[in-house]
Amino acid sequence: MALEFAKASGLCFLAELGDVSFCFTAVFSAWCPWRGTRSGPGANHQRLAIAQASVLALGARVMLRNMHIRIASMLGSGTGPMLAAALLLVLAGRACLQRSKCETVVSQPVVHEAKSAEVPEAGGSFLGSFKPYDPKAYSNDTIPWASESAPLLQHAGEAAYNGRSGKEACEPPPCSVSLAFAFALPLLVIFLEETGSNGVEVQVLQSGLSLANVLGGALGIVVAIAVAILLGFVLERETRDSTLFVTVSSGLAALGIFVLRTAALQVLTTVHGA
Repeated sequence: MALEFAKASGLCFLAELGDVSFCFTAVFSAWCPWRGTRSGPGANHQRLAIAQASVLALGARVMLRNMHIRIASMLGSGTGPMLAAALLLVLAGRACLQRSKCETVVSQPVVHEAKSAEVPEAGGSFLGSFKPYDPKAYSNDTIPWASESAPLLQHAGEAAYNGRSGKEACEPPPCSVSLAFAFALPLLVIFLEETGSNGVEVQVLQSGLSLANVLGGALGIVVAIAVAILLGFVLERETRDSTLFVTVSSGLAALGIFVLRTAALQVLTTVHGA
């Protein structure tokens, strides 16, 4: 039983690594279609929701196939992957818009007018223009631009330390919309993309519906999704916003094209077989 459990978990884990669902989960763990980067308060709760939605979508697909319920036959051959590809391409366009908006906000210069220094009038002797040193003349209270520049300098230092620029201006505040997107979109996209596919997870259960196969397959899927979530977290933390948006838009577009190719192959195979 232990060997059967290890084989089932290993097969499901390796099958899920690099799959479309794995890549989409990693991308969604780093990026939010509502806020931009998945950071700030509530980000970890959103990642937990993403993981739950991904595991639920994969598990539902496997269980429905094991119950001989074929969603692909109900929707039509290739319809599910086509819908998933359309959603992926729309999300890729959303990431491009967020990148353009962020670059526009960051590129706007902040100009502050500094009070011009007083120039002594011409004429008079050297001793006549001499003024004794007054420490109060150099305090922040008497220099108008010093107190105004301090918050700006502090903000610039924090932005440089965090490796980001204009982050607060690029992101709306976190809200329940982000959490709803975090659960609904992975569930919908992964479930639609997996319709009609005979993955290793389905084959593992079809080989024998034992407790070891079920628990081992579930463990392999959960561990693979956890790795995807971790990769997305590292990607969000270690890249600038502009780089993240380029990576997300390119990755989602590539996934959309790949899923669209899969849908076209399913349709052509059905037509050729008929």
